[in-house]
Amino acid sequence: MIRLLWAIVISLPALAALAQTEHMHPPGASDDCSTLPAPLQVIVATMEAPGVTVQVTEQRGQAPAVEPGMKRLDLVLQPMSAVQSVAGKVRAGENPDGVFGGFIRLRTPADGLYRISADSTVWLDVLDGDQPRDRARDTSRLHCGKIQKSLGFALARGHSYWIELSASKRREVSLIISPQ
Repeated sequence: MIRLLWAIVISLPALAALAQTEHMHPPGASDDCSTLPAPLQVIVATMEAPGVTVQVTEQRGQAPAVEPGMKRLDLVLQPMSAVQSVAGKVRAGENPDGVFGGFIRLRTPADGLYRISADSTVWLDVLDGDQPRDRARDTSRLHCGKIQKSLGFALARGHSYWIELSASKRREVSLIISPQ
């Protein structure tokens, strides 16, 4: 009985990460994107447009910053075994094969709420220094078309943040970072 309880306790963090990465809604006819407010329809349409390829880094450091806007960023992720994770859900040394992540630098031009939308299930953290920013709970849910995840964050003007991506089963992930 004690062994069983111990096995359950040890496996809980892995199950939590698996729940986020495995739960995926396939886009299809059930997604009625036409009922979304116009600003959210623009995000869905932008995910369908051609993107700009961005190579993510294995660690934070000197990297050019991306700025929010209505453009799709096609990120090329790194194997998690090479990523120096800060807040990610899969850390170096405990990664299964075929899991990817990395960092991109984000510079915000104005105070406000920013939405980060992804075309696949990937764990996203916005880092302010070494601290992950809390997700804004008042953003409307967006899961439509190719968008599998969409999170909001309150961010300050002129500040540099790092977006850490982890636990992706895909080597390439598309993001849209849009002001609200």
